[in-house]
Amino acid sequence: PEDWRENYDLSLALHSHAAEAHVGSGLIHDVDDIVKPVIQHARVTTDKVTACCALIQAQGSAGRQEDAIFLGLSLLEELGCVVPYPVPKGQLLYRMLRLLRRLSRMSDGQILRLPRMTDNREKIGILQVLHVITINFLGSSLSQPAMMAFVSILSVETTLDFGLTVFAASAFSMLGMGITRLGKFDDAARFARIAKTLLEQFGAIAFLPRVHMTNYGIIQPWTRPVRECLDPLFYAYRIGRQTGDLQFAVLCGVKCCASSIEGKFPL
Repeated sequence: PEDWRENYDLSLALHSHAAEAHVGSGLIHDVDDIVKPVIQHARVTTDKVTACCALIQAQGSAGRQEDAIFLGLSLLEELGCVVPYPVPKGQLLYRMLRLLRRLSRMSDGQILRLPRMTDNREKIGILQVLHVITINFLGSSLSQPAMMAFVSILSVETTLDFGLTVFAASAFSMLGMGITRLGKFDDAARFARIAKTLLEQFGAIAFLPRVHMTNYGIIQPWTRPVRECLDPLFYAYRIGRQTGDLQFAVLCGVKCCASSIEGKFPL
């Protein structure tokens, strides 16, 4: 406690970075103890977002899905963003159609030229939590499609209302993935293109495996030959290994191999 009183910023940074490092190294069972002091001593909610996002990833990786969802939704509520759980289907459909109408009235250029959000810590924190929920539970989207769809809608709505962040590419790619369930393959391909451009605009190489997995593993095969998706997936696999995103490196590698076998392409 004394360290936190006298060196608050340093203690916060050390614990937050340590939590992220442990998750990246696979030492997920130590993350609870690292994050606990942050939750106890954080002066404002935004100060604990990074550490709590690491804990959400650790809990999800350990199979503690309910704990991770509860922490994520509780953190969002503290930041002023209430996500209903379970998500009412009527509300989900209404929000989805409203967002798609809004996006249909905007050109790609208008979206890509939105101002960047730099000084709204609460909204950036919300997008960071929404992002970690979507990437952490991408595999559970089959069992909780409503939850994942609603989170992607919130991410894109927040982006349109307050500006672009490094999380925008993931938001649009996840939205594209969600609407493939509605058969809106052309719209999904459009959002995949926007996500790819945003990735390049921000130079967010660490996000590439996540965005490519959604774009080339799920969205693009609906509108273009599967063979054209293999090289981007393999590239994302290599980038994931280099940046430490082993979860999505593996997902991209598996998808690349599975698609090659199904299409009878040489491995």
